[in-house]
Amino acid sequence: ELVIAGHALTRTITFRDDDSVEFQVVVDYGDGSGFEYAHYRRADRTITLDHAFTEVGTYVVSVSVLDDSAPVGLIDIGTFLVTVENTPPEIRFNEVALTKRVREGELVDLSGFFDDSNIADWHTVTVNWGDGTQTQQGPREFSQSNDAGDNPFSLTHIYRDDGVSRANSHLYRVVVNVTDEHGGVAETPVFLIEVDNVL
Repeated sequence: ELVIAGHALTRTITFRDDDSVEFQVVVDYGDGSGFEYAHYRRADRTITLDHAFTEVGTYVVSVSVLDDSAPVGLIDIGTFLVTVENTPPEIRFNEVALTKRVREGELVDLSGFFDDSNIADWHTVTVNWGDGTQTQQGPREFSQSNDAGDNPFSLTHIYRDDGVSRANSHLYRVVVNVTDEHGGVAETPVFLIEVDNVL
């Protein structure tokens, strides 16, 4: 079964046992998160699985059912494979805030948000400033500030004096990209900033 990292695996499993009254169910999702226990009575023989995998990979999920038969109770074990895939982050390019015009030597501010359904991923934010330089924030686990999974970023830059120039100003092409630890990449369209020459 295929799921996306950060999204829940949901599955309903039905078992049959006509001569027992109570059952103990143990689920191991195979990802190191530990065992999940549930207690069922005779009227309910439907197991509902609901679990979010945070790491990319393939996992063996096992479901064990222990009935109340004496003296030890019979155990039935079923297994199935789950493949967890990565999805790249998404930058909210329409929410990126960038200083529109500065003079050489003045500070430029750039900030914005990106989303990633896998909140456990580590990310690196890189800004190419269009003048042959770039700055990075990360890699780190960005904070999830609310249920929507907002990941804020903020970087600054100074455009230095480019030497003797006849132009009053220069336009620079700024691009932001976000990379997660699995190689997923998001990139914004080009943002323009005008930098006035200091004579």
